[in-house]
Amino acid sequence: MAWLAPRRPEPPTAAATTGVARRQLEQRAAELQRRITDTNQLLVELHAQIAAAPATRAQTLRQRAQALLRRRQLYEKQLQERERALEQLERQSLVADSLTDTALTAAAMTAGHQQMRAQQSAVDIDRVARDVDSMRDMMDDADDLQRQLARAFGSADDDPTTTELDAAALDAELAALAGLTTSPTTTDLSPSTAPVSVAEATAVLPTPPSHVPAPTTTAADPRMEALPPL
Repeated sequence: MAWLAPRRPEPPTAAATTGVARRQLEQRAAELQRRITDTNQLLVELHAQIAAAPATRAQTLRQRAQALLRRRQLYEKQLQERERALEQLERQSLVADSLTDTALTAAAMTAGHQQMRAQQSAVDIDRVARDVDSMRDMMDDADDLQRQLARAFGSADDDPTTTELDAAALDAELAALAGLTTSPTTTDLSPSTAPVSVAEATAVLPTPPSHVPAPTTTAADPRMEALPPL
């Protein structure tokens, strides 16, 4: 039966495989580095023993030191290989991350392009141009209306018979008006200080017409005679 069959494990992804390999290489490199450090410590101790040992014992210690040196060289070679492998994995990981970023960027740009095309297709460019032209005409009409309302009633612009004087004509007109105001033909209307007699005053009065009756004389009021002369 199908449910009794063993389930196959899913193959790991590239990122998971790279991560596992990197961890294993790092652990192996750390172990090799520890072995190299221990070998160096043993070599230092053998060097001290060789210096203090007799000739026969020193020869044996030298052979052991040579074996440790060969082992250390082997460790160093493996360590270099692991470090190069780690470097390759790091470079591959960087390239993979860069490709992933590039793919995401391309997908985002494609989606943005489709959205921009959909939005642009929903807008009628000719209609927008017509609306802009209509608004421009309306603004011009509004400006003309404001200028017409700002004009003063009864100004020189409203009267076609009125001519605008230039600077020279205006100066000549003002000079002529000034000459008229300063001419000696003005009449002195101030009252005279000399007394005027009754005969002179009556002589100046005009003669009444014949058909107008003469005014009647009345008796002089004694109260008026008592007033002092002016």
